[in-house]
Amino acid sequence: MTIARTDSEPATGEGRKELADRAKQAEALRDKALAADHNFEIGSSAFQLGIVLASAAVITGALWLAFAAGGLGLVGAAFAVLGWAAPMALHW
Repeated sequence: MTIARTDSEPATGEGRKELADRAKQAEALRDKALAADHNFEIGSSAFQLGIVLASAAVITGALWLAFAAGGLGLVGAAFAVLGWAAPMALHW
């Protein structure tokens, strides 16, 4: 009786099978959060590079730097949206 109860105990959810199912759900949630974190890191880096280029554009007056900064801002925004809405879309 004790062996059967430790293998599966649906009443309390503390049997081996129930704990394995909960562990798999936690692993899936962890993988999704890790993928979102990577997307947010890439987006943050793109934003920071865009800010640096925008500052350089203001100092030098080079218009192409302003366009590059705007492009990096768009890339950063795209990765931020992907990290929030579809974190596993670019998971490799």
